[in-house]
Order: sequence, then structure tokens, then C-alpha cells
Amino acid sequence: WQQRQSASAMKWGAAGFEKEEKVRPQFQGIETTSPIDGSYMKYSTENKALIVLVIWMVILVFIALDIGVVIGLIFLESYLSQGSVESSFALENKSFSSFVTATVLTVCVSVLSDAFFMVAVYLNDFENYRTDTEYENNLVLKVSVFCIFNAYTYLTFIAFVKPFMNYSCVMGSCYEELSNTLLVLLSYSLFAGVFKEIFLRMVQQYYKYRKEASSIEPGKVMGVIEEQYILSDYRALEGTFQEYSAIVVRYGYATLFVAAFPVAPLITLVTSFLQIRIDCWKLCTVFRRPIPKNAEDIGIWEDALNAVSILAIGYNFGLIFLTAHYLIDTTWETRWVYFMCSEHLMFFVVILIAVSVNRVPTEVQMQLERQTFLVEKVIGNAADEAEEEFIVEEKTHNITIAETDNDWEFPIDEEDEDEHIVAGGVDEEHKSSAVGGKYAHVHDES
Repeated sequence: WQQRQSASAMKWGAAGFEKEEKVRPQFQGIETTSPIDGSYMKYSTENKALIVLVIWMVILVFIALDIGVVIGLIFLESYLSQGSVESSFALENKSFSSFVTATVLTVCVSVLSDAFFMVAVYLNDFENYRTDTEYENNLVLKVSVFCIFNAYTYLTFIAFVKPFMNYSCVMGSCYEELSNTLLVLLSYSLFAGVFKEIFLRMVQQYYKYRKEASSIEPGKVMGVIEEQYILSDYRALEGTFQEYSAIVVRYGYATLFVAAFPVAPLITLVTSFLQIRIDCWKLCTVFRRPIPKNAEDIGIWEDALNAVSILAIGYNFGLIFLTAHYLIDTTWETRWVYFMCSEHLMFFVVILIAVSVNRVPTEVQMQLERQTFLVEKVIGNAADEAEEEFIVEEKTHNITIAETDNDWEFPIDEEDEDEHIVAGGVDEEHKSSAVGGKYAHVHDES
């Protein structure tokens, strides 16, 4: 996939875009000269260290709030699991308390994610980044860190903490409770996406159309420009950014706990396929035509996906060797040995694959170097290479050139020329005629 990304960047002329990116209009700073090339530039005099410290303190406050939600869910499930309460909510052989807790969890995850996103945008604006790439990468970093805690903290508690505490799992199996919670979360992401992206958009579009159509004279209809005006404006932070964030969260659901819920990748695949169609429908019918923006790659989203992949190795081997009952008759020391050996072996395989596969294919790298060479020659007017091997030795000739061309007055035959022209030059008696004759004739031909 990384090779396809680099090939696409080369094809669309986006390779090296981040090195040539311009300053954001929102960037605030004082006008000064660059200490490198002397050009005018904006320089920020803010205390970056203090700003970063304050921002990460705010992020830690949200993470603490998320941990508080997890603790509240633990008490909620404990209350619903009591005998008198559970009997009134039980459905056949399945515990309804797990379903209620998972439903509350999905609502809390969604609300906290939306709230933190608004705060993260404000914090990112406060940091005053120079380029759009820096702005987006730092925003992705903040959102990714919080999303990992927000989406997977309670699931991690069920998988690795609850089995070793006094809290009993649903039907005596934490695997079963983990599977039920994942099913609710994935189902919610599917139906919530359809509801928010299709139904709410259609309702907003309908009322906006009625409002604009009420001012049109009877018998007339809207033109194409007026219909485009009614459509919503596509904003990258509300569109592409949120879609990437949802993909990363679903990717975590599909990979982190696949050992306990093997159907998760299939559900995620169906959800992602439907999300692609929904996004296409939004771009074609709901939003105005987006303004294109250059991008060399997907940015720090790739690092977020890699981080989830690394966590998935430890999570799944932990579920197999520590949480599951496959090795219930084995000592804990043996389980930990199995876990450490399997985890390190898989890490070694991942590193080996990453090292052996080139991020940029050889043919793409050659094409990029060729493009750089042509740009330097044609646009940059770069000097050609030294041509020592093509330098020809100069031959010296003792030739005297007359002031006038008199070959028509003093013609010289070959015999006369041989008699009067000697090795060192020309005889004084026929000097002018020789030079003006044969030599000038040669000059005319040249």
C-alpha cells in the first residue's frame, strides 16, 4: 500500500510537496529575514514549550474523564447484574446488563469524541502552526491519542483486567462479554453512520430547499447556480478528517480483539464498503464541488494505523495465552513464556517485512530523480556537466590575412604558388598576391 501511495504521489506531481508548501494565511508572526537565504519570512515568538505543556494537560484531563466514564460503566454493570434487577431485564439466556452497558458505552464514546474534536481544533489554532501539513498532523496526533483511549479503554478492561478481579463476567466468560460489546459498537457505527450521514443530511437539505424556494416567484424554478448554492460547503475538517478518524477506530475494533470476536473484520469490511458509498453520495448530492488540495501522503494517519497494528499483536496474544481458557491447566509462568515468545517472534516478522519491502519502488525513485534532473535543467537553468572528454586539441597555423580581397586582380596558379610559398610563410615578392589569391579564396568559401 505504501508503494501504491508513493506511485500515486509521483503520478499527480505531489512528491516533495511538503518541502515546497506555503505558509498558512492564519499563521501569526513578525516579519523578518531568513537567516538562511535572507528572504522575508514570518517568525513566531511564542513560547512553544509552555503552549505544548498546557495543551497536553488538557488532553490528560479528557483522558481522565474517559477513565471516569469507564468506572461509571463498571458500577452500572455491577448494579444491573444483581439478581433482582437482572431477572427483570433478562432476555432468554443472554444477560441484558451487558447490552445496556455496551449501549451506554457507545453513546459516551460518540459524545466524548465529538466534544474532544471541537476542543482539539481550538487548541490546534492556539498553537499557531506554519503550514497546513503541520496543522493537520498535530491535530491528527491529538485526536488519535484520545480516540485510542476513548474507544478501547473499556474493552481493554473487559479483556485483561476484569478476568483477574472480583467482578464476574457475563455468563462466566469475559470472551462472551467482549464479543457482545464489540457487536454493539460495530452495529452502532454502522447504523449511526447511515442515520447521521444520510437521513439527517436529507432532512437538512429538504428544509434548506424549502426555505430558498419560498422566495421564488410562482411559475419559476431554480437554476443550476441556485441549486448549487443550496448545497452545503465541504470542509476538510468536518469531512475527510472525521472519515479518517472513523476508519482508524473501526480498524482497531477489527484487529485488537479479533481473537475474541473473529467476525469483527467481516463486519468492519461491510461497514467500510457502505461508508465509501455513503461518502460518494454526499460528495455528489449533498456538498458543493470540493476545492482540491495537494497532499504527498495520508500524513500521520499512517502512523496511527501502524500504532494500532503494533498494539494488535500484544492484545491478541494476550487474549489467547492470558485471558482465554485454552491453557487453564497450565501454570501462569508457562503462559507468560508463551506470550512473550509469540509476541517477540511476531514483532520480529513485522520488522523483517518492513525492512525488506521498499517504501518507494525502484522504478518510482528513478522517475522522481529523472523529473528532478529535468526541472533543474529546464527551469533552474543548471549548468551542464564538464565536457573534458569532448575537448579537441587546437591546431595552430601561421596564416596572414590580407586587408582586402584581391583574388580577382592577382590570380595565382598552382605552379606559381608552389614556387613562392615556402615553409615559413610567403615570398616577399608575391606576398600580397598569394595572400589575396589562394588564401582569400579559401576564406570566401568558408
